Amino acid sequence: KGVRYYYRIKAVNSGGQKSEFSDEVSAAIPRVYFPVTLNITRSHSKTLNFYDYTDDPDSPDNTLTCTISGYNKIIVDSSTTNQNGIIKLTMPNSINTDEILKFTVMDADSFYDVGEVTIHPVIDDVVYSDIKIQVAANCTTATARWNTNVLTTDVFHYGVSTNYSTEKQVDTQPAMTHEILLDPLDQGTTYYFQITSTDTNNSNFSSNDSTFETCILSGAINIFPIPFRVGHPEDGPGIHFTNLPEGTHLSIFDALGDPVYTRNGLKGNFLWDAKNNQQKAVHTGVYFYVLKTKSGKKLVSDKLIIIR
Repeated sequence: KGVRYYYRIKAVNSGGQKSEFSDEVSAAIPRVYFPVTLNITRSHSKTLNFYDYTDDPDSPDNTLTCTISGYNKIIVDSSTTNQNGIIKLTMPNSINTDEILKFTVMDADSFYDVGEVTIHPVIDDVVYSDIKIQVAANCTTATARWNTNVLTTDVFHYGVSTNYSTEKQVDTQPAMTHEILLDPLDQGTTYYFQITSTDTNNSNFSSNDSTFETCILSGAINIFPIPFRVGHPEDGPGIHFTNLPEGTHLSIFDALGDPVYTRNGLKGNFLWDAKNNQQKAVHTGVYFYVLKTKSGKKLVSDKLIIIR
């Protein structure tokens, strides 16, 4: 294929006598070399000229014909193919599987070649834009809003790490504008989040990992009494730490910076009875406390005074 061959003929009778050579003639079978795979983005078209992918040394281009078969959902416009060689292929938005098209190129002598091309639909990536996290004044709820460039149903994943301990279904129907309430959240905490989307062709996409921070409600945390007078009827059984966000970590140090007492996973109100980690009463003196969120962000720190 694609090579021009030349021929002459001699006639031989029953007695073995040979004629002179006939006049010379030539012929060639077309050779096609279409690409094995052709990528076309959904909802887009691509044109190709079959003359660019055909060799036939004994036939002018305008004497060749091309027919296309094997397509199902792909739209093939070959109305001008045999005038100028142009073939227009259009990929519908609904297609998500490959199709194999057969291109048969034939010359005026009915010699032909067939090329198979796998047409692969390229799925447009979902593009996320205007992602905004608005933390409420109570510091324990937030509203997430964002847009997608195509219709999708989205799921919002979030947590204090990229393991994303919580997920919430955002949409019941495909949409391009999305909104979800995040509740409950911890005060003063860094949250990681990611959005996953499914488009109308059941293709899945994900946004980049991102973060947002919740606020700390001003004046919410209170520590009293300071000083704490051990055994005094007005001061009660210990020092109160109130309105602690869930997962708060408490550390207490002496004046030299040595650890005296630690407690993890606090929430709401906590009473420290002025004893160390070995449950021994601490001495009179100045101590310092540090409160941190479960993600390690400092909430508040100050001094304590204990009097015995």
